[in-house]
Amino acid sequence: MDTKNKFAGLMKKKNAYLKEFLRLTVLQKEALAASNMERFNELMDAKQAVIEQVDLLDMELILQKNNSHFASGANQKAELELDTQKYLQQIRVLDIEVNELMQQNLSDTIKSINELQVAKRTETAYRNNARVAHSYFVNKQR
Repeated sequence: MDTKNKFAGLMKKKNAYLKEFLRLTVLQKEALAASNMERFNELMDAKQAVIEQVDLLDMELILQKNNSHFASGANQKAELELDTQKYLQQIRVLDIEVNELMQQNLSDTIKSINELQVAKRTETAYRNNARVAHSYFVNKQR
């Protein structure tokens, strides 16, 4: 009975971390949409910390799963795992949206760089023509 409670506690903790990860992903999407890259990077760091915590919990959960049998508590286990799946699916959808936004921002940045390079080449070409030295006839006096 104690191992079931411990497993359930670990699953609830994991679901809480996944819920936090989902919240951070939503905030990350908003920061990206607002082009606030500093906030985006802060949220990436926060998400990395959550991932590390979930990894530690997963190791404990694997040990608990191997050491326990859930005959009577199968419903609770299934419900907790269903919550986990729900959070993971929502996170996956948001991550796809964030990746699409990042790709769009990257292509916009590349387009801007290309426009700047064309403008620089044009300006350089016109500036070089303006540097033509004035010439005088040898006999001409000033």
